Amino acid sequence: GTFDGKANTVTFETFGKGFGGDIGVMVGVNLDDDKIIGVGVTTHSETPGIGDQAKTNVAFSSQFKGMPLKDTFKVKTDGGQVDALSGATITSRGVSVAVTDAVKIYEKLKPQIADQLKTLSK
Repeated sequence: GTFDGKANTVTFETFGKGFGGDIGVMVGVNLDDDKIIGVGVTTHSETPGIGDQAKTNVAFSSQFKGMPLKDTFKVKTDGGQVDALSGATITSRGVSVAVTDAVKIYEKLKPQIADQLKTLSK
């Protein structure tokens, strides 16, 4: 993505295991400061009114925004800093795993992303 004419954002869709199956999560990363700019659930089969809040509860998804990539993306009961959704700890863990996987992919691809940005800015 771009901001002020400068490419500074990449997104990855990864998946974690929820209570009802796979949870698709889109994770945006700011290339300038290596922080999460946003997290959003794309697909799920979670329980209506409970686990499906991972997609609809802005307070849940927004807590990832601004987190440095070096942080531990785990729910608090597992030693992390993510507040789990009430009654949906498994769903919350699934989202956290998906965010962790996106960060791992970003870190692996970061040199190639930087090369692509150099090519784009020429």
